[in-house]
Amino acid sequence: MVYKKVCDKNNILLEKDKDTNSYCISLNIINNNIKLFNLLTFDLWDLILKINSDYIEKFDIVNRQDNTINIVIIFKNLLKSLGNKKIYFLYQTIERKQKDNGVEFISKNCTGPIPEHYDNPELFRINTIDENLILNLYNDNHSCNIKKQMIINLSSENLPIIAEDMIGLINKNIFLRVKSFIEQLTI
Repeated sequence: MVYKKVCDKNNILLEKDKDTNSYCISLNIINNNIKLFNLLTFDLWDLILKINSDYIEKFDIVNRQDNTINIVIIFKNLLKSLGNKKIYFLYQTIERKQKDNGVEFISKNCTGPIPEHYDNPELFRINTIDENLILNLYNDNHSCNIKKQMIINLSSENLPIIAEDMIGLINKNIFLRVKSFIEQLTI
């Protein structure tokens, strides 16, 4: 993949490969007051979603096992001002894999049926091809590098050009909030 910079404000790099419609977000988090390894659990997803409630309407963990969760995320209608009346949702399986120097969360579309109460004609599913969230800790355990790679294809939606990178920019904003929140923790 050949990534080109979309935005690098606030020391968070957002890149895009136009051929694959793949996005990559890279950032560093530093907090000398806490051991970041303790945050690298599925509770991280709860944190991400709670501090981004202006983007996310609803979040449910449908199924939880030791190293896997199935989640449903319903996004608020962020494209309403562009004439789009759809409300999008993700239904994913997230697997947590321990690595020598951190953790990797691998997301894939859920293959099982959509839970009945989400089978609603007003909700439109976003199909992701692959989504990885890699968190590499540095030796001091007080700093880490985060890299999120995702392929999301909304080309069939006929969105205006101005909205083309909106999904990537929203994800970048989500991780800016996570970075700010974690860097301010004083446990």
